[in-house]
Amino acid sequence: MTGARRRRSLGPTAHAISVAALLLLGSGCARLLVRPGIPAAHGAPAIIAAGAARERALPGMRLTLSVRATAGPPAARLAAPAYLAIDGPERLHLQVLSPFGVTVLDVATNGDTFSLSLPLRGETKDGRIDLAALAAGTTPEDERMIVALAMLFRPKMSRERCRAAGPAAVTCTIAPDLAATITVDDALRTVREEYVGAAGRPVLVADLDEYATKARDALPGRITVSDGQGGPALVIRVVRVRRATDPRAS
Repeated sequence: MTGARRRRSLGPTAHAISVAALLLLGSGCARLLVRPGIPAAHGAPAIIAAGAARERALPGMRLTLSVRATAGPPAARLAAPAYLAIDGPERLHLQVLSPFGVTVLDVATNGDTFSLSLPLRGETKDGRIDLAALAAGTTPEDERMIVALAMLFRPKMSRERCRAAGPAAVTCTIAPDLAATITVDDALRTVREEYVGAAGRPVLVADLDEYATKARDALPGRITVSDGQGGPALVIRVVRVRRATDPRAS
């Protein structure tokens, strides 16, 4: 886009386009998929070590995705192709296409900032990944899923910030008044991330399943994200995983 592109707050029409693409929660009500069964017991040190190893393996990955919403206008419920580049723990680049191959949304994160572009409308928006707002439940609707994307791929696992939270889970401090309880399966792969804010208020839930292998660094085949309060969900399917060093990843 050129400098003539207008830069302003996203209005209702742009909001609807973003829902169809990926990042916004539409209207209506939809339930999450059925939770996995109760996994075998694991000690906190083993869960933390496996999670930290998986986080270290993420930078450099290139993911081909299919995304759809479970509620909202019909266009939002159609599976759309998307591409995610993980260039670092806090550097993500997501491009979402229409079913016809046209880019409808482009978002990049860099530390605690993000840049969102809606090319079909010639609109962009810069903002912050505000963890305090997430914890307080005041994240603007048109930024909620951008924050969710950032949280899913940020490092969380360490002995300093995590503690045992049951037979197969740990709770990790993310920021003041914001924590994530991470549950794993028998192979120590993450199956659920539950983020809670002030006073234990749910702010974000991600269910991860359909792992192709039992390797601890395996990525899930499906990620279902919601606000954690029974609202609409986003279903992200991982179609292909490559590394940036693979010439086919470009």
